Amino acid sequence: MQSLVFECLWNTEAESDIEQVKNMWREYHAIDDEEMIGRRARQIVFVVKDREGRVGGVSTTRPLQVKLLNNHFFYEFRCFIAPPYRAPGLDTLLAVKTKSFLEQLEGSPGKFKGMVMVIENEEIKKQRTKAVWPSSEMVFAGYTREGHHLRVGYFRNARI
Repeated sequence: MQSLVFECLWNTEAESDIEQVKNMWREYHAIDDEEMIGRRARQIVFVVKDREGRVGGVSTTRPLQVKLLNNHFFYEFRCFIAPPYRAPGLDTLLAVKTKSFLEQLEGSPGKFKGMVMVIENEEIKKQRTKAVWPSSEMVFAGYTREGHHLRVGYFRNARI
């Protein structure tokens, strides 16, 4: 993981990196719908690159109003790490960096309470059962209608 670089692409025109992300999603069937690929590409926060500049991971976010959490707005965090780049803790580090960045955006603390994750991956749901994930401070908040885990990480000084 020491040789990996995190680059923030939020609101940038980094076409080469964005194309690499799109191709990664296609190659690993993370997203198969071209319309969804286009939408998600506009939501990129960080990319994870190796020393040669190849993209091996990405985080994206979008505003989400969460009914379960008093209809407050949060950033919904999603990430994908290509199989050759997967390493213990890389997803957590990507989540921590993304949350820290989003918290510092102008207007974020007033409008958004924090970041939420919808955990769809069955292996993660089985293996990571602690109520609070200590490294990312993401707290279990309940289940979606589909049975996915909902986790929330509040921004500092967030008010409910």
